[in-house]
Amino acid sequence: MFRVSGRRLKILIGIVAAVIVLGGVLLAVLPEIVRRVAIAQVPKLTGRVLLLDDVDLNVFTGHLALKGVKVQKAGTNERAYDIERIDVRLDYLPFFVHHVRVTEVTVVAAQIQVSCAAARRTSTSPTSWIASKAPSRPRRSPRSGW
Repeated sequence: MFRVSGRRLKILIGIVAAVIVLGGVLLAVLPEIVRRVAIAQVPKLTGRVLLLDDVDLNVFTGHLALKGVKVQKAGTNERAYDIERIDVRLDYLPFFVHHVRVTEVTVVAAQIQVSCAAARRTSTSPTSWIASKAPSRPRRSPRSGW
C-alpha cells in the first residue's frame, strides 16, 4: 500500500484544494470573459457594435445563452437587431481538433429594424426596402489554428 507521511499529506491536500478553488474561480469568471471577447471581436468582423446584457455558460453541458443581444447599424446609434435570448448547444469532441460544432441554436423574441424609402415608381418596384447590409463571412487564413 502507498503510504504518505503527515507533512506530504498536508502539502498534497493543500495543492488539491488550491486547484479546486482556482477551477471554481475560472468557471465563475469564464462567462464574463466570453462576453468581453464577443463585444470586442464583433465590431472587428462586422463593423457593427454589439451589446450583450448577460452570458450564461455551462461547460459541463455545452450550453451557452446570450441574453439581451443588441446589434447597432453600422456607423449609427440605431439598433439593427434586438434579440432577447440566443441559446446555443455546443459539441465538445471537435474542440480537440480546433473546431466548433454547434448542435442547436434557439432564438427567442428577435426584432429586426427595416426601413422603407420611396423609390422611383415602376411597375415592378413601387417601393424599395432598405435593410442594412448583412455582415460578410470573415476570411480565414489558411492553416490557422482556429
